[in-house]
Amino acid sequence: MFELQGRFIGAAQINNAWVQGSSVDHNDIPFYKYLDVRASYKIGDHFTVYGAVDNLTGVLPPEILFSSNIGDPSFTSPIRDDIYDYLGRQWRIGVRARF
Repeated sequence: MFELQGRFIGAAQINNAWVQGSSVDHNDIPFYKYLDVRASYKIGDHFTVYGAVDNLTGVLPPEILFSSNIGDPSFTSPIRDDIYDYLGRQWRIGVRARF
């Protein structure tokens, strides 16, 4: 079995009302897409060999501007690991056994 999966995260814009006391001029976050590949092969009745690659193309997460101090003009760029893939390309292989 072979499978291609795509993960898509739509474009967004930071709401300046959330950043009290200042505004963000360049607050667009682009559309992001990831390509994941999975394959498995059944051997007999009890074993399956599998492999997977997540984020095959190695897409890096976007820079999201914010300030942790209200009114601070210096903005930093956190990584939103709850939304974007910040580890880059990941792969795994293994064997499953069922008896």
